[in-house]
Amino acid sequence: DEVYLHVSIDQRELTVRQGSTILHRFPVAVGKGAYLRHRDAENGGWLFETPAGVFAVGRKEEDPVWYAPDWHFIEKGRSVPAANSPQRYFPGDMGEYALYLGDGLAIHGTKDQSSVGRAASHGCMRLSKVGIATVYPLVKVGTKVIITS
Repeated sequence: DEVYLHVSIDQRELTVRQGSTILHRFPVAVGKGAYLRHRDAENGGWLFETPAGVFAVGRKEEDPVWYAPDWHFIEKGRSVPAANSPQRYFPGDMGEYALYLGDGLAIHGTKDQSSVGRAASHGCMRLSKVGIATVYPLVKVGTKVIITS
């Protein structure tokens, strides 16, 4: 009867569950499904989807700072700064809390509250301020996260 998270990509909903009981239900932003092509990218571009599968919370962080990958700058038509450039760090963009699932995938808050409940992200799952503040203390490192389409 461990607490676990279920994200439905199609319904754009995150539920906190314990066994078969739903403890909380929140709208969630998911990947927008867009493809960004770039001739200099290793594989020709990036697909911005939320992947389905079984994951686990690998790390929790309060006041996370987003590290912008190359695609962020390419998408905006800007030159890509060096890997250690301060231009890559964006405090506040991920809200007050983040749950990292690995490979750049996370469940986190957002400063863009209007994106919650839509296919609007680059793959991460965004919760409202209330949603992430509720979910964050209920999970621990190792908590299972099931993402379905």
